[in-house]
Amino acid sequence: KLTFTSGQSSTGDNTQCFDVDIVADNIYEGLEMFTVQLFSRITTVTIAAASQSATVDIEDSTIVEVGFAQSSYTTSEGDGSVQVCVVLLSGALIADVTVGVFTNDGSAMSPDDYTSLQTKKLTFTSGQSSTGDNTQCFDIAINNGKQDGSKSFTVHLIVIVDPLQSSPVMFRPSSMSTTVVIEDLPTNGILYS
Repeated sequence: KLTFTSGQSSTGDNTQCFDVDIVADNIYEGLEMFTVQLFSRITTVTIAAASQSATVDIEDSTIVEVGFAQSSYTTSEGDGSVQVCVVLLSGALIADVTVGVFTNDGSAMSPDDYTSLQTKKLTFTSGQSSTGDNTQCFDIAINNGKQDGSKSFTVHLIVIVDPLQSSPVMFRPSSMSTTVVIEDLPTNGILYS
C-alpha cells in the first residue's frame, strides 16, 4: 500500500518506493520475471496507461561449477591405469547435464604411453549438487613403455549437452584441465625421471 499525501504534486516530492523480496533458491532456472501492477481504489485517481505495470527480470546467480578433483595425478607405468575424477564444485542441477573429457598428448604420447580419450561423456543428473553425490570418475589406460623418463599428458573438460540452452555449467578456470604424470618403473634400483 502506497499513500500519497495532500499537497504532493508531479513537480515536487512525487516518488514512493517499495521493496520486493527475491528468494535465493540455489537452483539454476535461467532468466525469470514477474510483473508489478498498480491500481487505485479511489475513483478520482487515474493511473496512466503507460505506467500501470512494470516487469522485473531476475537473473539467476546460481551457477553450477564443474572441475577436476585434482590439479594433477601421478601414476606409474606398472599401475596399468590412472583414475581421474570430475566433481560438481558448487550449485545444484535441475536437469541432466553431460560434460565431456578428452586428452591431449604432452611428452607422453598415445598410444605408446597411454590410451587417449576422444570425448568421453560423463552425465550429472538432475538433483545432484555440490553437497551430495557429486563425483564422476573414469580410468585412463597407461601402457608399459620403455625406460625413457617420466612423461605427462593433459585431460580437458567441455560441455556437451545442456538442455536448458543457457548453460548452468561453468568450469572453474583453475580446474578446466588436469595433468597426468606417468613415472617410469625402476630398473636395477634406479628410478628414471
